[in-house]
Amino acid sequence: MTGGSPKRGALGHRIRAVDPNTLWKIVMLRGLGFTEDEISSRLISSSIQVSQPAVSYHLRRLKRLSAGGNEEVVFARVMAYSSTAIPSVMAQIVQRAKTRGAW
Repeated sequence: MTGGSPKRGALGHRIRAVDPNTLWKIVMLRGLGFTEDEISSRLISSSIQVSQPAVSYHLRRLKRLSAGGNEEVVFARVMAYSSTAIPSVMAQIVQRAKTRGAW
């Protein structure tokens, strides 16, 4: 057990830690222009339980880490830590696009 209390959002709710693959999906969806609510809904619909406040927290955290011109470094770390999932996620995206006739 680690010391300290769990992270809490602005309204006092617990903020759930996310694995690197989920963080990558949050960054990807935000980059595509989805709102925090839409990101949360899409993740929940794919069986990843991440609330809108948690999405907001993680995006703010990444923004804070990238302050001072470190955007590329932060983005590269997100990509590197989730690199095991990227090929499988990309394969799923291509397969869905082909199924929908969008490829």
